[in-house]
Amino acid sequence: MMPNQPPSRTSPLRRDQIETYLRDGILVVDNLLKPQELAEAQRGLAKTLLDDYGVDVHDLEATGIGLVDASSTNGAG
Repeated sequence: MMPNQPPSRTSPLRRDQIETYLRDGILVVDNLLKPQELAEAQRGLAKTLLDDYGVDVHDLEATGIGLVDASSTNGAG
């Protein structure tokens, strides 16, 4: 199998992308969302942060400390 071809018809990711995720624990996929979808996701995240953690993305200086509570590592990494 070529390294840049999907490993199967059921996976939208290429083998090298899967390997990157398994190695690094993160994968950046450019242009995954359309601009409108990205804006909707950003609004949803901002609402969740405000509703659940009191974090206002437009006033992180005053409210950003709430991100510690949103972190699975309590802000350690």
